[in-house]
Amino acid sequence: MTVYKCHMKILKRNLGLVIMYLAIFFSITMFIQAASRKEGLDNYQQTRISIAICDRDHSALSDGLIQYLSNIHQVSMIQDDLSVMQEELFYRNVEYIIQIPENFYDSCILQGTPLSVTRIPGSYSSYYVDQQINSYLNSVKTYMAAGFSLSEASSVSVEQNTATVHLLENTGNNRTPKPLPKHRHIPIISDIFLICFLEVSVILWDIFSWLSATKTSGNVWLLLQFLSKGRTWKDFLLCLL
Repeated sequence: MTVYKCHMKILKRNLGLVIMYLAIFFSITMFIQAASRKEGLDNYQQTRISIAICDRDHSALSDGLIQYLSNIHQVSMIQDDLSVMQEELFYRNVEYIIQIPENFYDSCILQGTPLSVTRIPGSYSSYYVDQQINSYLNSVKTYMAAGFSLSEASSVSVEQNTATVHLLENTGNNRTPKPLPKHRHIPIISDIFLICFLEVSVILWDIFSWLSATKTSGNVWLLLQFLSKGRTWKDFLLCLL
């Protein structure tokens, strides 16, 4: 109990510093919240990846794939040269290289052979491109099974898989669900307790460091007794002298 009273008295004497740190913390928090509200959802845009394509087939199927990916990403053509491809990847000019083989329809549609692709190691966005290529090829297979020709299936797949995203503003007149504010106050409260704990810890560390430096560590209990009885620092220093 004596230690607790000592801590509370130290905290009371340094209450100004605690209030100053809390004011700084709340000011930064309000500034961050105000900045995040201004951003809104208008800055949303689809991720665009730099893709290089080497087309060896030059068919309606390969042209449709190039057009489909061009609607989503930044697509450029690349030479059919392994050294050039390695150089583009090394200098990070592209993140993803697609090599479309000859007889693209027979190898990928009929036989199910995957495309030869090269990606930057550790790039998670490349898996996003893999899904889009599979989506395009599966769409072509579906349309051709329904009786479409290869050129018709390719063109329809490009149009079918292209979509425009419109984000609604949350003006209160729509039924867009809002995030629930439940338990949103817990991080703020935890930060407040953390700041108070750090402040008290720093004060106590300064006191004990000073006692250790002056080789009076045995007088720690004496210090606690002085503070618990309401005496001043002058009395404690006079006792040490």
